[in-house]
Order: sequence, then structure tokens, then C-alpha cells
Amino acid sequence: MNNKPLFSFVWVGALIGTFLLGCYKMNSPKRSNQASELPRNGQAANENNANRELLTLAKDFATSDAQKRDVAWKTLSSYERSDLIKSLLALRNNDAKNEPDRLAIAFLLCNLDFDYNANKEIIVTTLTGERRYPDTYSDWETELLGRLIQSGDKNLLPVLFSIVKRSDGGWSEELSGIFERELTSSPEAFLLQLRSVPRRTRQEVYRIFPRDIAYENTSKIKAYLRSVPSHSAKGQVAKELLRELADAEMRIRKGEN
Repeated sequence: MNNKPLFSFVWVGALIGTFLLGCYKMNSPKRSNQASELPRNGQAANENNANRELLTLAKDFATSDAQKRDVAWKTLSSYERSDLIKSLLALRNNDAKNEPDRLAIAFLLCNLDFDYNANKEIIVTTLTGERRYPDTYSDWETELLGRLIQSGDKNLLPVLFSIVKRSDGGWSEELSGIFERELTSSPEAFLLQLRSVPRRTRQEVYRIFPRDIAYENTSKIKAYLRSVPSHSAKGQVAKELLRELADAEMRIRKGEN
């Protein structure tokens, strides 16, 4: 029996099968790569959503709305601190597109006590540097420093004293409110910091001195100022502040604005 035709048929079939298998293998990685991109794309979308949420929390914490601040801080406090800081740094370096975003992140890092001086300096430099006038964010940046002062960093007061001459309108009101609060709550620290700046700067501060200060608090302030020895380094500034308080009270009695 002649098996040659059968052998040829088997050989051709094997050749065709090998060719088809090779085509399948050539096409298979491409489909596999396309499928593997779907999870990666989903992961990137999740990261973008997480970054947007974190930036929103940072901005809410930096807002003047006390309720938003409290909610944001409560949420942020639920994060693992090291993970939160790592995410904030990555967000600042890669996704913070504008100055307010970067300042909000720097302020949050200050409140997390991470690299405090460097992050504080970001806010200080932005506020005190050369900029267009009028500036939309000066009163907000002043408020951020005011909150750090309220938290205990009284060394920031001279920074605010130094910018008074550039302020007006809402910006002056923000500064005035901070000075009233600090003079009322921490008169000694306020006096020490005010003493550290030149007389001309102090006069600028007095120019926006709160005219509507809550005078139920002035007795405490005046008692402290009168207790400062007149011959001491703080004595001259104490006298200046007493005069300002007296002038403000007189204007109130006369019904002046």
C-alpha cells in the first residue's frame, strides 16, 4: 500500500496548524496588553479622585468658614499622619496648579507640624512679596497667619505689623481684627512684638487700631499696660497704647466713627 499521499496530507495539515498557532500567539499579547490597561486606567482615575478630595479638604480647612474648617479637620484627622503628609507633598509638587492651592497645602502642613518653618515661610513670602495691586488673596493670607498666631506663633505679629502700610479696605479690617484679638487675649506678647518694630511701623499700626474694640476688655488691657515700668524697654510702647485706648474711648463717647 502506498502511504506517500497520506504522509503528504498529514505534513501539510501540521504546517497549516503551526501557522495558525503562530498567528494566534502573535495577536495574543496585544489583546492582553489592552486588557491590562483597563485596571491601570481605573487606578489612575481613583488616584485623581483622591487627589481632588484631598485638595478640597485642604482648601476647606484654610477657609474662613468655621464649620467647613471643623468638618475638614475631622476628616483629615482620620488619615494616617505619615500617609497624609506623603499625599500632601505629592499633591503640592504635582497637582497644585495655582497659588491658593499651594498656600492651603502649606497651611495644612503647618497645622500638622510638618516642616513648620519652611511651610510658614511659603505663606509669609507670598504675603510680603511684590505683587499686583489690588491683590485678591491678601486678606485671606493674612487670616492664615492670624490663625498661626492664635495657635501660639506670636513671632508672626511683626510680619503683620510690617504690611499695615500697604493695606486698605477688607485687608485693613482683617489686620485690625487680629490685633484686637491678640491685644485682648495676649497683651504682654502683643506688646513685646510691637516693641520690636520701628516707631514709624507702630504708628502705622495705630492708624488702623480697632476703633470699635469691645471695651469690656479694656480694663484688663489698661491694667496690664499701667503695670509696665515706664523706664523699661516696653514702657514707651505701653504709653503709646494707653494713649490710643484713651483716644478711642473719647471718640466713642463723642459718637464719632
